[in-house]
Amino acid sequence: MANPWAGEVALVIDGERQVLKLTLGALAELEAGLEAGSLIDLVDRFETVACPRRVVQVNC
Repeated sequence: MANPWAGEVALVIDGERQVLKLTLGALAELEAGLEAGSLIDLVDRFETVACPRRVVQVNC
């Protein structure tokens, strides 16, 4: 079961339930990949701009 207080989310992939958690490394990759200048810029982008769909890589 995912623990939202620990930053976990549940995602079903190919019928199999996975628990995912955003790490600091993944957050840094998001900042770099989306060319955000800071964490605040990244949050603003997700809150105000309609972001295109992107392929998400999950490293298990």
